[in-house]
Amino acid sequence: MHNPSNVLRIATWEFRRFFRLRDLAILTLSLLGSVAVGGITAGYVRAASSKPVRVAVIHHDLLSVATAAASRVQLQSETRDRADALRQEIGRKQLDGLLIIHSARDAELLVRKSPPWRAELEQAVTAARRQMRLSDAGLSEADVHYINEPLPLRVSIHESGSPSSVAERYAALLFIGFLFLGLVLSFSFHFEAITGEKQARVTEVILSAIHPHDWMDGKIAGITATGLATVLCYAALAAISAIGVRAAGVPLPMVGGAMNPGRIVMFLTLAILALVMWNCFFAAIAAMINEPTSSSRGTLMSFPITVWLIAVPVLGNPDTTVSKIMSYIPLTSYVVLPVRLVMSEVAWWEFPLAVTLLLAAIWVLRRLAGQIFSAGMMMTGKQLTPSDAWRWLRGATA
Repeated sequence: MHNPSNVLRIATWEFRRFFRLRDLAILTLSLLGSVAVGGITAGYVRAASSKPVRVAVIHHDLLSVATAAASRVQLQSETRDRADALRQEIGRKQLDGLLIIHSARDAELLVRKSPPWRAELEQAVTAARRQMRLSDAGLSEADVHYINEPLPLRVSIHESGSPSSVAERYAALLFIGFLFLGLVLSFSFHFEAITGEKQARVTEVILSAIHPHDWMDGKIAGITATGLATVLCYAALAAISAIGVRAAGVPLPMVGGAMNPGRIVMFLTLAILALVMWNCFFAAIAAMINEPTSSSRGTLMSFPITVWLIAVPVLGNPDTTVSKIMSYIPLTSYVVLPVRLVMSEVAWWEFPLAVTLLLAAIWVLRRLAGQIFSAGMMMTGKQLTPSDAWRWLRGATA
């Protein structure tokens, strides 16, 4: 970094350029309005779902079907000679369903359309049939319940271990998800801030007074700060939305305050460093492309997605050697290591090693981005190639 004050000015300008409070305010109002409408809709659907359902039962003596007291399905026993009248009531929407029990193995449900309460009625019929079979075998419901009763295991953590809560597991996944959102936003910002300006040749005059590396450092810092601030705003809005949805009666898991503060600091550190690293990568790629609408954008954006798809399968078993190795590689450490921190045992030196390698990757990619941008501004009309980038990378790290 040749002139920190120039880098700070450029970073501040880029941040103000892309981070607009007005747009976030509009987004907040629209999201809150959507949450309110969703809450009202959910309440209406819940009220409609709790409406009593009347089902007539013929041949109730063959199978003693009964629903729970709290069930919305209300059964009424009817005789066979009432079958035609009951069918007419269903046609006039005076009756919701007609259950005809032909035998203990055959039952028919007559309705106007596929009922959303079918599962509740099937459970009641199955329970009645099971009870009849138990009675025929000489066993009571209590006897069968005793035989099938599961034995829950009480899990205790050894004093040398490190327990994790469900909240921390959700936190790890949320950090990874929001980080991906930040990468998507940063990707578009880089092509507008670097490739677009490069095509318009507006930076040539500025570079006569500012070193290219300072120019790129400022853009990387400003866009990273923009992505991070936007993600934080989205996270706050998501939390508000989740609270509103839960208030409407929809069960959602909440990440509470019982999380280990040390792990949260580790999650944040990995997420921020990963965001900076990928922004350096995006800046280097954007400096190589002369056309902002180039089809290469989609191909390049798939690269971090591909890396994530490679890392996700190892999360099923975080104790394997592959999982441990991917906890150190900068391209995958920010995905694998947070999950290992809450699901496995991580040695004290693994987190510092992952952070060190992320910092090294940031340094290399940052230097590469500056070298590519510096040379690219002098190559009018020529699309830079990966071989050119490799030569500049060797020069940047020499």
